[in-house]
Amino acid sequence: MAGLHWELLEGRRGARPLARRYDADKFVTVFAGHHRVGVGMANMQAAAVSASAARKSASLALTVLPALGANGWGIFKLAEGKFWFVAAQEGRLSRLSDVIGDPEGIRRALATFLRFDVPSREARLIFCPAGFLPSPTGVDQPLDSLLATLTVPRRARLRSVSTRVAFVSWVAVLGVVLGSYWGGSQYQAWLENQRITAAREAFLAAKQQMKTALPPALQPWKAEPVLAEFLATCTRLWQTAPLSIAGWRFSTADCHQDALRLAWNKPQGGTVGDFSQRLAQWYPQASALFNIPGEADTGGVALPLHMSLPARPEAVADSDTQTQRLTHYAQLLRAQLSLTEEPASSTPINGQAIPLPWRRFNFTFKTAIPPDRLFAPRQFDAAGVRIKRITVSLSQARLHYVIEGHLYAQR
Repeated sequence: MAGLHWELLEGRRGARPLARRYDADKFVTVFAGHHRVGVGMANMQAAAVSASAARKSASLALTVLPALGANGWGIFKLAEGKFWFVAAQEGRLSRLSDVIGDPEGIRRALATFLRFDVPSREARLIFCPAGFLPSPTGVDQPLDSLLATLTVPRRARLRSVSTRVAFVSWVAVLGVVLGSYWGGSQYQAWLENQRITAAREAFLAAKQQMKTALPPALQPWKAEPVLAEFLATCTRLWQTAPLSIAGWRFSTADCHQDALRLAWNKPQGGTVGDFSQRLAQWYPQASALFNIPGEADTGGVALPLHMSLPARPEAVADSDTQTQRLTHYAQLLRAQLSLTEEPASSTPINGQAIPLPWRRFNFTFKTAIPPDRLFAPRQFDAAGVRIKRITVSLSQARLHYVIEGHLYAQR
């Protein structure tokens, strides 16, 4: 399974509850250093993976990882024009990898990874389709032929998150039926019949509840932080970032749900050693990152983030109301807004392909106004708006902000 959703966790005990929060039905853990583990999660049912295939599933990234060496990376072609990017840092899976996308999306993922790449003195192994990148050149090896040389390690096997309530109820009914079958006396049989009736009623009630309950795929926005939470968490960290570290000038801040990445540009005469030493005074728990191999003119740091998810997902309006509200707000602020709708899709529920009752639009919001001054509740109804990334860049002594996210609407 490629393209898992990865999160960092302190210790191993919370992996299963974390996967439950993200509505995953399979997860895997891997050591990430500093007493932390990486948790990879997937929803096999939403991905239309059969039950038999799900039981045998494994993380493709952890399977391929040994072939990358200590600091290698690879881009592999998948079906239907999609590509997969995976990378290693100091022998561990990079949290910036295990990404599936179109060619442009994969190039952006690679650029982000290289910007914060860990320096390596050893020659790295690179897999890359011929002509995909102008440079560097890598081994053009199909994914199938690479997998033929590898075995699936035990740590790559995906584990089940939980057993569904309906299955437990059915086991209870089956147990009661077996008990009545082996009952000896009529009185015992009567008691067992009473239990069977009660259990059957409970089972039918649970079954009816399953029919009326909304599966996670029908409300995907509940697995993403609300707009105010995303803005507040990112802003709180980057506002305290220094504009200069050992003469290195601040250049960009890149905030995602799981991490904030800050970058500074090297001045004339600056050294990576000076930057690392001064950075440790600001962020003692983090390591300096540089674009090495490369020009070594960008230094940065990646700070882990935790954003809480909504306890109860809000209702969203129809597409006309949603898109017009966001467009109106952008026009009021004279911000640049682009909206593109994703193709309609369906999800397997109880063995049937059910059309999803929502529409999702990707949006990009460009402005010179700081995000903490945007989207005030009294000015903007943020129902159905979710942010996936905020980029801050310094140009000509002014900060510029790019907000990327999803806009959900009822179909």
